[in-house]
Amino acid sequence: MDPIAITVAAVVAGVAAAALNSVMRAQFETQNRLSRSWLQVPIAVALGGLAGCAGSWAEQLTFVVLAVAASLLIVIDLSEFRLPDVIVLPLYPL
Repeated sequence: MDPIAITVAAVVAGVAAAALNSVMRAQFETQNRLSRSWLQVPIAVALGGLAGCAGSWAEQLTFVVLAVAASLLIVIDLSEFRLPDVIVLPLYPL
């Protein structure tokens, strides 16, 4: 486990989750506390750090993409009790 790879994967996942904040907010049907939060960023950082533990760069990249998507889906599912197709369907090839 390379600490540099873990750190880079965590930072990339966090930045990507922050950049996709507007996409996530568009999926909320009701406005509540979770829809206005940035909870997906620390979740993506934690999952991205775990993705950095993968063996090859291809695996790390795949797991970082899944970490970002999972962080968005976790927040939406906690609030809306659904998983939007806009995020889920593009992940099928992975």
